[in-house]
Amino acid sequence: AGRKGSGVMALEIRSQRLSGFRRGESLWSQHRHHAFLALSFALACTCGAFLLGHRATVFRLGASQLGPGPGEWLVEDPRVHGLSSAKLAMAAERHARELDQRDCLLVVKDGVIVHETYREGGDADTLHYLDGVGRAAAALLIGAAEHQGVLDLDTPLSEYGIAAPPVRLSETEAPVANGVVDADALKAHPELRWGDEWSRVTARHVLGQATGLGEARVGEKFDAHVTDEILDVLSQVLRATTGVKPAEWAKEHFTGPMGVPDFFARDVGADGVVDGGVRVAGGQMATCRDAARFGQLLVNQGEWLAEDGTSRRLVSADFVKRVVNPSFPRAARQRGYQTWTHPGKTPSGAPRATPFFAEVREATEDDAAGEAILGAGKTTTATTPTRAPVWADYETSDATPACGDDFAKSRGAFLGPAGPSFPLAFAVGELGKFLVVSPETGVVVVSMGNTWGSEREQCPSGLRELLDGAERARRSADALAAARLGLAPGKTVGYDASVLMRQLWHAVGDAVTPVALLENGGRKTAASSVSQIGAKRVAQTNADVASSERLRAAVALGGDDAYAR
Repeated sequence: AGRKGSGVMALEIRSQRLSGFRRGESLWSQHRHHAFLALSFALACTCGAFLLGHRATVFRLGASQLGPGPGEWLVEDPRVHGLSSAKLAMAAERHARELDQRDCLLVVKDGVIVHETYREGGDADTLHYLDGVGRAAAALLIGAAEHQGVLDLDTPLSEYGIAAPPVRLSETEAPVANGVVDADALKAHPELRWGDEWSRVTARHVLGQATGLGEARVGEKFDAHVTDEILDVLSQVLRATTGVKPAEWAKEHFTGPMGVPDFFARDVGADGVVDGGVRVAGGQMATCRDAARFGQLLVNQGEWLAEDGTSRRLVSADFVKRVVNPSFPRAARQRGYQTWTHPGKTPSGAPRATPFFAEVREATEDDAAGEAILGAGKTTTATTPTRAPVWADYETSDATPACGDDFAKSRGAFLGPAGPSFPLAFAVGELGKFLVVSPETGVVVVSMGNTWGSEREQCPSGLRELLDGAERARRSADALAAARLGLAPGKTVGYDASVLMRQLWHAVGDAVTPVALLENGGRKTAASSVSQIGAKRVAQTNADVASSERLRAAVALGGDDAYAR
């Protein structure tokens, strides 16, 4: 009876447990949907909070073409943006082969990186000496200050309390008396060279290198060899108008939002001391990716992606126009604010009219004989005939540049009718530091390295030749070259930046141009004038790869046909 009772109790216990389990299962069945919704809601809130805090980096909220904002660059397949991976790879090979000693090639399209190549042991984190590319970045900083009302570009700098800077003469120039002081006084006090003209110089004239240096009226003459002291007065203006160190102001209001907060933090003054100023004359250190940010800002017409995913204007659209177009065409027909420009061309092959080079007025008896007056569109009248620009308007001299002259003295447009149909702006540093911007196509190209450029036979055609004592001795037999080779140490003898500008675009231009804009069905006409150094490099490459079937299949080398491809 005891065992029977125990069995009954056990059955009752099991029955109760099963009943409880079934009741629990019934409750779960009734409420599991609500529990699942609660769990999903909590997870969604957690993910949403994360994405909200990192939205400028994680995704672009419909503003992908504005670039990385303060975050990191995105890298995407070039085919998504209408470019060819194969063409970009071949362009990178040609870039390294024809320019030599290149460290990086980076291409941005529609706000993302579509190609980057690093050589000579470099990578995406390698810092490069930007030289003149830093000038373009500093010019944009001044544009940011102007946009925020910190300074006025048209106010004479003397009204900000800025004294006239010294105008240093080159080793080969003799001081010229300006009717106020004699030559000996100018040697001792070069700032006196300005005379009364300094009272008319504005930040706009300094940016466009059209101050006249006291020898011409402001805005009328290009300062081809402007000294660092003249450019760096703009840092003094920032200090005077903001009341803080220019580098600190830049970090808070310009480079910080751009994602490169310390871009100007290590700038040193003319005395070699870091004093919180901005080196407007350039020479900053940055990665190729960081340099591309300033090009993207130009493509964006001055707008930038903020941390909250919205668009924020850093620089006015008008200022950007003056960076990528000739800002003082009467003084310099291809010079923007610290850039060199290509105007693009019409379907007929003529140069396009830029915003500040809208018309060309024919010369009159009051003008210099045979010289057209540029940038006169706003002042023309019914009695003043006007015409569209032609490439002849870019001719600056009938003299062939001497060995040692840079392209500021060269004849003609540096790309001319062989250039693309769309405008380009080049920020250029010594020995081939390049930031190339095409606002119309949304393309930015960064090329860094140390490459010699020269196309004249009597000039050194490369760094190796320049450093070779026997080669220098042989070339010094040429009287013209000998005179130039005797310049003071530090002069870049025989270097011509326009040669490298042409070679760079000939190497990568097709690959970064949308197919619809390519000429001749995707095959551009061969460059008519390849520099001596470029020809020698191609010839050497031909010899080096003569036994390589793979390279011969990928790129046809040698002769004009190589440049067509």
